[in-house]
Amino acid sequence: MKPLLLFFLVILFTNTQAQMPDIMIELNPDTILKEFDFSIIKAIDKRASKDNVGYVSRGIGTNNTKVVLKDASTTYLENIIKKLLPKKENNSEIVLIIRNILISENIGTQNQYGYCNTEIEFARQVDTSLYSLGTFYASIFEKSNRVKYSHGKRLLRAFEDCFTQFYHSDWRNKDGTLIKFSTKESVFDYKALPPKGAYLNYNDMKRKVPFDTQDYKITLAKSSKKITSYKVEFKESVNSKIVQFISDGKSLYIRANQTQFIKSENYGKYIYFQGRIPTTYKNPNYGSHNATIISINGAGAAGAIIGITASIFFTALANDSYSNKELSTNYSIKGVVIDTDVGEVKFVTDMYLHRITKSYPGMLTEYRKSKRKLDDKRKVIELLNSKF
Repeated sequence: MKPLLLFFLVILFTNTQAQMPDIMIELNPDTILKEFDFSIIKAIDKRASKDNVGYVSRGIGTNNTKVVLKDASTTYLENIIKKLLPKKENNSEIVLIIRNILISENIGTQNQYGYCNTEIEFARQVDTSLYSLGTFYASIFEKSNRVKYSHGKRLLRAFEDCFTQFYHSDWRNKDGTLIKFSTKESVFDYKALPPKGAYLNYNDMKRKVPFDTQDYKITLAKSSKKITSYKVEFKESVNSKIVQFISDGKSLYIRANQTQFIKSENYGKYIYFQGRIPTTYKNPNYGSHNATIISINGAGAAGAIIGITASIFFTALANDSYSNKELSTNYSIKGVVIDTDVGEVKFVTDMYLHRITKSYPGMLTEYRKSKRKLDDKRKVIELLNSKF
């Protein structure tokens, strides 16, 4: 019986960790927004990831299930928007630039919440050039026992919310600012902290566009000699599960686990964090995992959207819903940096320090004279950041 039981347990574990099928939503606008004095003549999709509009968890365990539109083409979204705001005589003609769409859920044992966050830029076209008249954000949330089935309605409400904000703005008296679409990737501004607010992923932080700009209440969760973790109080309309970074204007915080954040200890070209790093991961949500270097650039990556990226690295102080034993059989306290040149999280190892200090050989010489402890590594990062 034991081999048979083991077989079924392996099958069960495999199924719970497998990628669930995509969840397809269809947009069915049932009304025309008549009160607006503008029409949408074109929609340009500039989202970082166009193959989905969000991720949710379905089934047993945590499954990074994509939420996809019935048709992934820009034409589909454009036609839906044109149905909402059809071309009319005497209406101003506006071009829509879709910067971000993120659908998500937060389903607990007691409550179920559905969310939709959008970022839309409105522009006036002159010949072949586009002039920005403003960018607007919508955060729609709903508490219901049917949030799984109403994502499409929330997306349409988010569009209408952005249209309403634009309508009530001063766009009619603006010439607009010329929009330059660059094929080059933007550069992270490590000279200044990102603006206050919550960020869904690294790309949004690089663009300096928090999806929510409120002042968050950040309190100490737990502190030890080498690690300090923090709790962030989110308002109900924000899905706390999808927030990857928080800026309070003084420091940058990165998600460490389901409930906690870790504050950067040095900010610059290499953003330094210090925390517990599991060497063998046995988190029941993510399965076994050997810690590796992970990109945090793309908003399309599941980790970047739902906050797995930092959680794979950090267990904070394990003041989570899981015990130390559940989270990791082995861990050590290490430093990691966000290398802003490449948008990746890197372990601060001797080999990594050797690579990034090649232009400053004296730094490595002094480091090799030290005991090469955690503080010694952090001091190299601080000194290196002071050079940029």
